[in-house]
Amino acid sequence: MVCVKSPEVVHDFHKDPLKLRIEDGWLKATGTTLGADNGVGVAMGMAAALDKNLKHGPIELLFTSDEEIGLIGASALKTCLKSKYLLNLDSEDFGDITISCAGGFRVTFEKEFQRSALEEAYKVYEVHVHGYLGGHSGVEINLHRANAIKQLAKVINQFPAKAEARIISMVGGTAHNAIPAFCKATFALKTCSGCACQAGCNPENKIKDLFALIHEAFKSEKASIDVKQIETKEQAFSAADSKNIINTLINMPHGPLRVSQDVKDFVETSFATTVLETRGNVMHILGSGRSCHEQELDYLYQQCVALAQLAGWTASEQLARYAGWPAKMDSPLIAITESATKKFSDHVKICAIHAGLEAGMICKCHPGMDAISIGPTILSPHSPQERCLIDTVGKCYEIVAEILKSIIV
Repeated sequence: MVCVKSPEVVHDFHKDPLKLRIEDGWLKATGTTLGADNGVGVAMGMAAALDKNLKHGPIELLFTSDEEIGLIGASALKTCLKSKYLLNLDSEDFGDITISCAGGFRVTFEKEFQRSALEEAYKVYEVHVHGYLGGHSGVEINLHRANAIKQLAKVINQFPAKAEARIISMVGGTAHNAIPAFCKATFALKTCSGCACQAGCNPENKIKDLFALIHEAFKSEKASIDVKQIETKEQAFSAADSKNIINTLINMPHGPLRVSQDVKDFVETSFATTVLETRGNVMHILGSGRSCHEQELDYLYQQCVALAQLAGWTASEQLARYAGWPAKMDSPLIAITESATKKFSDHVKICAIHAGLEAGMICKCHPGMDAISIGPTILSPHSPQERCLIDTVGKCYEIVAEILKSIIV
């Protein structure tokens, strides 16, 4: 389970029992995560093995460790399973039948620049774009939410060359799998008449006006910008190098790149520019690529390398690469699961997820294996608000039982 507690709660996950309660049909834990993700899947697998009344052929149980921090257990798996079909009991919407997931990799871009002192003609501004919705770079990439890093890069890019914008530092984003909701930058503008903007104009207001125009396409997200002039003795990158940084950020891919022709509204391939940081004289960018097709992941990485070469940056090797799981629409397991689910749910949906599941890693080292993922309804996993809809747990187990009875060989 993901061990998370509320800040005010005293709880040792190594020895303290969870404080469980039932509210309106939901099982909850007080002040901590519940562990339904994925204790329920473990329980169902063990129940199926121990249920003497359940008719089934040979079954294998596979429990992977460290799944929530990078599919570490599944990644270490060797070819060892004999089964033809895989039931991945780790989905969180009862009635959904997941038939595909994305694989992925991370890549870092870096370039070192030289700094020099700012002349008196420059004024320095600290700018903070914040309040964008952000979200999971896989699950919510299809929503085309704003990327705060790229939004701020667009603002700086709008100043004319004669303003000679010079970057001192930039930082944005929090994690490789999160769409950046904020970005901060400290940069200098030449303020002699007519350079940063028209004579007599206030550069702080100009920055805000530029942001308002760029934000117009994302006005449903309640983001804002803070601007203030500051005094600093820090040195800055040259105007030419600063332009290189901004051009690179603007050209970094972000968002869906390919949508499935088989599964409705399923993003098969995407890239997210997720973290930006100035480390001394080095600019550091972290990106995350995803696809359910292995060859698409390789091509996406090649695009990253090509962009880095054109801009004079260095791209790392593929980091934390994990396998995707492409949909097999003709798999008999899908039809069997759909038929079994209809007996217990009015809501049946064939779907795919643009995040990583263990099924991708498992199927990669077991060619020919067919897989689906199902589970009971679990809301707000990985948080103290996690809850499991009790009524869906028993029904989900009955679906598992129906599937096992249907594939006796």
